[in-house]
Amino acid sequence: MFPTFPMRSSEFDVSKILGLKPIYEKYKKRAENCIPLNLGILEGATNSSLANFEAAEQAHYACITENVTMAEWVSKNIAKCDHAVTYSHGTFSALVHLEALDFESVLKLIQAIFNQALKPYSQTPWALGAVVGLSAENLKGLFLKVDKDLEITDFYGPHAILFSGLAGSVKKVLDLAIEQGSPLTRLVPLCAPFHTSKLLEITPIMDKLLQSFQFKAPTVPLFSSVTHEWLTTADELRSEICNNISSPLNLNLTFEKISECKPSTLIECGSSFSLTDIVRPMLPKEWKCLDFRDLLPNEAKIHEAK
Repeated sequence: MFPTFPMRSSEFDVSKILGLKPIYEKYKKRAENCIPLNLGILEGATNSSLANFEAAEQAHYACITENVTMAEWVSKNIAKCDHAVTYSHGTFSALVHLEALDFESVLKLIQAIFNQALKPYSQTPWALGAVVGLSAENLKGLFLKVDKDLEITDFYGPHAILFSGLAGSVKKVLDLAIEQGSPLTRLVPLCAPFHTSKLLEITPIMDKLLQSFQFKAPTVPLFSSVTHEWLTTADELRSEICNNISSPLNLNLTFEKISECKPSTLIECGSSFSLTDIVRPMLPKEWKCLDFRDLLPNEAKIHEAK
């Protein structure tokens, strides 16, 4: 399971998992030889940094590097995956691990998307809003009161909905949601209106970009963040990447579909545990669900697998 950004946990440390740091340094060096990598811009970064175009771009590179590092470690030390699941930007990391595109090509693709497709949106204050405890109907009613161009971008969990739009409008809706009884809301600034119909405008650019990269069929099936179907061909992957950026997601439905599969082990291959914390209560008891905390040596382990 490949997470998106900015889910990086402050508890993550490549040096704490035996054998992880050499893999990370290998990919980091490859990234430095491929793109203008500047991960220092992320030191001490908060969610507000994601409204900064350059910081958001580097956060994408960092996410891919950490994800593929963890995935390689898992393959060497636990087991090779027989199916892959992604969330949003995590799809790019999956492309590398499933040998559909090499690491350098994926980084160059991300760089091209940022420079050619997303840069025109970087001067507008966008934001992501998270609301717990309100129905989609109630939330859409608030949109009509504040800004009809706001869009639901993800059913993140059984009781959580994400939406995006202009930052000022998102903030107003979050305030109204609190008044209507939401126990928890969150505002995350963005550099572009990810997963909204506004980015349908860049589809021709995306199509052209993607045609310039030689995709291969994935080594194992990849579960689509958009269509909730298993992807097995190069053309399906190319379509997934093109649609992912402008299509709403439904992470809750993704986990429901996964839970219907035969019992297995689900591992979050990244520097976070946000996804495993959501999916763990949803999976049947026969499943095992792990994240980086479960891979730490016993003397340093900060979390016990459930």
